[in-house]
Amino acid sequence: MGFIHIVFLAIIQGLTEFIPVSSSAHLVILPQIFYSVSQSIGIDIAVHMGSLLAVIHIFWNDLKRLFSGMFDVILLKKHDIRSNIFLLTSVATIPIVVITILLFTFNLTYLLRNIYVISIASIFFSIPLFLADKNSSKARTIEDLTYSDAISIGLWQCFAVIPGASRAGCCITGALIRGYTRMDSTYISFLFAIPTILGSSILLFLELLLLPTSQVFQQNLTDIIYCVILSYLSAFLAIKLFFRYIEKISLLPFVIYRILFGSIILITAIFSSL
Repeated sequence: MGFIHIVFLAIIQGLTEFIPVSSSAHLVILPQIFYSVSQSIGIDIAVHMGSLLAVIHIFWNDLKRLFSGMFDVILLKKHDIRSNIFLLTSVATIPIVVITILLFTFNLTYLLRNIYVISIASIFFSIPLFLADKNSSKARTIEDLTYSDAISIGLWQCFAVIPGASRAGCCITGALIRGYTRMDSTYISFLFAIPTILGSSILLFLELLLLPTSQVFQQNLTDIIYCVILSYLSAFLAIKLFFRYIEKISLLPFVIYRILFGSIILITAIFSSL
């Protein structure tokens, strides 16, 4: 794998993981641009680790409340806002965990990593994002989050298993439909992203343990370090800018980008097959 490929991979992962444009779609397309079959599992872990570190850095106080709430629940302490946040996040995460397990159990994930699926999903799931942003009451805040909200948004998050759908986009769509402001819809999306990204990183690590030693150490350690650092920096920048401008602009620019992105990929794929 070339160094330029690694740089693009890390930066694109960081920039697209938390905004509603689908990082998985971009990461599936990137190897085809560089005429590479795939990147190593070590690189996959590195870019996910970088973006996860950016979330931990920015949302450190929220993360502490989340883990404090987890211990409160385990120790059966009196419920407070910390334990409530943990339970709500857990409830929202259950649907995508179940779907992911089913896909892996029946070995169906490869069916979704199809260029036509990616392009159509990018276009199709931009429509409810646009409609929700346009028509939502945008009156509710994070303090109003209920279990029915968590279940509803968690079900929307399930679509994230489809490359192109965008986990952030689906979560924000679900939250907007429930009447949350853009800012709070985005915040909810980031909150629910923590266990999802952590879980995907654990799955990648378990996959790494099952590989032969020769494949585990096939990637240069320097490349791994570059991936972590670049993914972290780009994710940190994307998150900060997204939160700064989300209330000042609508989600329309992301919708337009997704439609153009999906259309270009679809048209290219169709002409390539002729």
